[in-house]
Amino acid sequence: MTQKRIHDYRGPRSSENLNGHLVGVVTSGVYQGFHVAADGSVSPGMLITPEGIRIEETEPLSVIQPEADPINPRIDLVVCIHEYEKTVPAPAAQFVTVQGVPDPDPQPPDLPDHTVLLAACRMEAGADEWTDIQQLGYPVRVYNTIPQPDHTWKIILGARGAMMELFDPNTGTVATFIAAPGTYEDGDTITWGAPILEYNADGILQVQGVQENLDQEITDRQAADTSLDNAKLDKAGGTIAGDLVLEGKLTLDADDVADIAFDDWVGFTRWVQPCQGNSAGWDNLGYAWKSADGLATLYVPIHAIVGAELVSIDVGVTSAATGSLAVYFGFTTADYAASIVTGRVEFGDVMIEVPAGETVVTSVPLLDPEEPHDPRPFVFDSSRTLWLRIKAQDAHILFTGAKLNYRRKRVVV
Repeated sequence: MTQKRIHDYRGPRSSENLNGHLVGVVTSGVYQGFHVAADGSVSPGMLITPEGIRIEETEPLSVIQPEADPINPRIDLVVCIHEYEKTVPAPAAQFVTVQGVPDPDPQPPDLPDHTVLLAACRMEAGADEWTDIQQLGYPVRVYNTIPQPDHTWKIILGARGAMMELFDPNTGTVATFIAAPGTYEDGDTITWGAPILEYNADGILQVQGVQENLDQEITDRQAADTSLDNAKLDKAGGTIAGDLVLEGKLTLDADDVADIAFDDWVGFTRWVQPCQGNSAGWDNLGYAWKSADGLATLYVPIHAIVGAELVSIDVGVTSAATGSLAVYFGFTTADYAASIVTGRVEFGDVMIEVPAGETVVTSVPLLDPEEPHDPRPFVFDSSRTLWLRIKAQDAHILFTGAKLNYRRKRVVV
């Protein structure tokens, strides 16, 4: 292995060594200025060549603009060409235009050797000046990759990742490209694809995109809400086509309740806690009622909702006995105007078996109080009350609660 060192103590001093110590350490490219205008003028600036030469222009200069093609656009490159030569006088750097090939989808031409690219300029068909100038500006930052004359990049060590960071002074955007380790073999040409990260003075573009989508979603929802508020619904027969989704509660004025009607039954439930029952023959345990010996009755009052119908009751009972026990369910109704004691009507007896140590939930249907007690919902009015009756064959049956299943078509005040 041959070792090469530059600028050892009392080592030889030469312009070649002075320039060469930058090669591979400092990336070649434009470091200051050299902004290309539409008319071909170029501002003062400073750049580093691939051979480490520092070239500075302190006065403005210009390059030739080749005449536009009458049919197709093309992409021209404005470049600085300089090759280090051991001659006196040393060669001057040349600022020239590398003309592209006209094409409906034009591509930039290859760069000549010993070239630093200043800008890529689009010449539209029949135009007098460049119309789109992509200023290269400060050089790219790269890792584990080498630029090629045809504008491609080759990876150095495929086992390691490669990175390119490119700043576009035209838009003020930094784009970062990354190739994962093992994606390429040594010396392969890298296909960078889309940048994984882009950011500018306003922040990360990908995050800005997400924020814009969220803002648009909010705007769309607000517009939808506003349109519903502004376009009043005609109570005399207006309809809404499609689904109406309410994300919050629907509040109705009390004086408008009579105007609300449903085109089908609307179901709802109420719960009965064990403590709401009452009996002289059952034991009140607080959390449940426990049956005693014999067929004593536990009465459970049912919430009377005028304008609604009671469809069924789901009753929960538990057996604490060592064997199965029979439990009987029924209903009692009475007219307040007469007496809740006399003139009662008892109907709808149902019997079930509760296995030892198990909890059973039974749906008890509502029947017509009048014989022959046909199944039907029980219609509440302002003059009648209703109780659920529970009887057990023996002790050790626990009443643990009930769910009342109602329905109604219209809210009535």
